[in-house]
Amino acid sequence: MDKVRCSNCNGSGKERDSISLVTGEVKYRTCSVCSGTGFVDAELMHYTTSPDLSLEKARNLMQWNGKPVELCIAGDHNFTIVFKNGNRFRLGGFTVGYRGTGPDYTKKLLDAAGFGISMDEIAEMKPPVTFTSIVIEAPTIEEAKKKASEIASTDKSFISSEVIEDGTSKTVTGRGMSNKAAIENTKNQVPKGSKIIKEAILKESEEGKTTIEANSEVEAGQIARKQIPWDATIQKKICLKPKSEGFLGLRPKPGLYEVSWVTDWLVSIEFQPFPAVRVNFRK
Repeated sequence: MDKVRCSNCNGSGKERDSISLVTGEVKYRTCSVCSGTGFVDAELMHYTTSPDLSLEKARNLMQWNGKPVELCIAGDHNFTIVFKNGNRFRLGGFTVGYRGTGPDYTKKLLDAAGFGISMDEIAEMKPPVTFTSIVIEAPTIEEAKKKASEIASTDKSFISSEVIEDGTSKTVTGRGMSNKAAIENTKNQVPKGSKIIKEAILKESEEGKTTIEANSEVEAGQIARKQIPWDATIQKKICLKPKSEGFLGLRPKPGLYEVSWVTDWLVSIEFQPFPAVRVNFRK
């Protein structure tokens, strides 16, 4: 398995043990995650034993990877989170089986992951506990709900189900240096399997030039940024007249620069996502 830098110690191989309130001296111990090597397996790249930090990292991972398809809480306060794209990570600080800080964060984690589990249920669980989910897609939301209902009535590990796409059309926008690039960038936001209904150009690219008095090319670019459209890209800066220091340094005059810029194309795409229901299980 590939090795990556340990985030717990930032690759130093040691973590803070204590700090003197008198002298401010910091004492360190061997990192509990990488055992002093500074590197860990990719699965541990975000590992921390702090439940609040682990929860924050888990939420960030879900923003990038989507809701997990599997979440396993072990008896050692660790949990493994697995995503549809195959990415899997291990974090610490979560547990079940009683009421307290660990289970409280477990509840927040399960809520963020889309599993409807009550605090009473968490307090009664015995680790290890594994939660899984599948996404059921169908031509209509009624068919997807029917399939989910059939699973719920036959699978004893069923927890809950939720509609994640009801088939209602949505619109996304995107930008690009060309019309083609803007459309491609926008299509990347459209979920696979969705039906594209309409593409529209909201704003065509614009080009322009502005003349700036400045003491340097860098300053000319900084001043131009305040004058040109916010989404414009500066293409070229030409010095029309160099800065003058003046006679004996008296009455210096700034230089004159021509700044060329261009804005992005802005397009929108209306699409209809495939109706889908997420079904959750506890194993």
